Amino acid sequence: MLNYKTLNIRDLIKRGGLTFFSCLLAVIILPAHVDFLPPVMILWLISWILENHQSFRKKWSIKDPVVLLFAGFSLYFAWYVSGLLYTVDIYNGILLIFRRLSFVIFPFVLITPGELIKRKVNVLLKVFSLSALSYILFSFGLALFRSLYIINGSISFNPHPLEADYNNYFFGTDFALLQHPTYLAMYVIFSICITVEAFFDKKLQSFLRIGWLLSGIVLLISLYFISSRTGIISALIIIPIYLIIKFKRLNKWWISGLIALAAATLLTILFLNNERIKYYFPDNSVSSVMEKFMLDNRVPIWKSSINVIKHNLVLGVGAGDASYELQKEYLREGYSEMYYNNLNAHDQYLEILLSTGLIGLLIFAWIISYMVYRAIKRRNLIFGLFLLIVLIFFLFESILNRIAGVTFFALFSFLLIHIDEKNILVRTSD
Repeated sequence: MLNYKTLNIRDLIKRGGLTFFSCLLAVIILPAHVDFLPPVMILWLISWILENHQSFRKKWSIKDPVVLLFAGFSLYFAWYVSGLLYTVDIYNGILLIFRRLSFVIFPFVLITPGELIKRKVNVLLKVFSLSALSYILFSFGLALFRSLYIINGSISFNPHPLEADYNNYFFGTDFALLQHPTYLAMYVIFSICITVEAFFDKKLQSFLRIGWLLSGIVLLISLYFISSRTGIISALIIIPIYLIIKFKRLNKWWISGLIALAAATLLTILFLNNERIKYYFPDNSVSSVMEKFMLDNRVPIWKSSINVIKHNLVLGVGAGDASYELQKEYLREGYSEMYYNNLNAHDQYLEILLSTGLIGLLIFAWIISYMVYRAIKRRNLIFGLFLLIVLIFFLFESILNRIAGVTFFALFSFLLIHIDEKNILVRTSD
């Protein structure tokens, strides 16, 4: 019996069972509560070592797309770390580097991810989308529970917190609760793409395909309640583009155009009723959308970031000093709200320029360009959609400043490049 169990464990390790379990935990936890991700990262790294300790000396070919992409991630991270050489606040710099370890840990363990992960990337994507859906349903349930009160023996419904009646349990940060609304919206949009892809999978039974479609609809509706402006803008761009590409592949041009137009119209009507979007409509006091946009706090944030970048264009200010230099600029410009809230650049491209300068931006641009090249070359639609999502979100948020964003970007960049390789094998074998 002992030998049989030992054999099973060895077989599990050989097939990559430990790393698959770690990856499964990561995609389940990511949409719900990122604070549990660091232990999963450690577990995954230990599992990878156990499964690959006999092949550490194996030479990785730079011609391998995964190795080449990992080299780009490693180079950018190394340049980020080198910023400690000219950072004044070294302690903060070290802290930020540790927060970004997943930028290299997830790519490292996914260079050779194991047999099970390679074969079940589609399963992992679906699990991620189901986890996002579960969190959304949990958020709806919790919002409803928090809105119910027992007064004089009867149940009363009030979605506004008693201590802050201008908020609503069903919208924004009160709805997302454990997640930042922007990051949750990013997960939801990616999950919508996954669920609709599953709906188009004719290998699945009809009731499963309908289930995936309904899941996608629920996720789409949830964007209204998450109320992330970036998420809403992204959905208005990505979903029509996805439908056009999908139906073009099915050689149904007229259906493609009609559905894309209908989707864009419905999304516009739905989202224009959202309070955060309606804010930008012209009114009596402000005559144009542009004037309303100029009142958004992102405009002074971007202006301050650019002012700091101008004086540190090539090298940046270093990882540890980005917040400090921005605060000084906020104070100089009289932006007290931004100063006291210690707001970041709210734009990933500006954030990279601010911390690592033009050199860091060029390295990062190469990483993005190579992934776009791989997605186009291999006609990997889900990879392309993922890249489009993150590129849009990068415009309005410093996504890689939080572990929720770093993990999402690093994890799926490498998982999706493996699904690309899997699809190549399928086509070749056919």
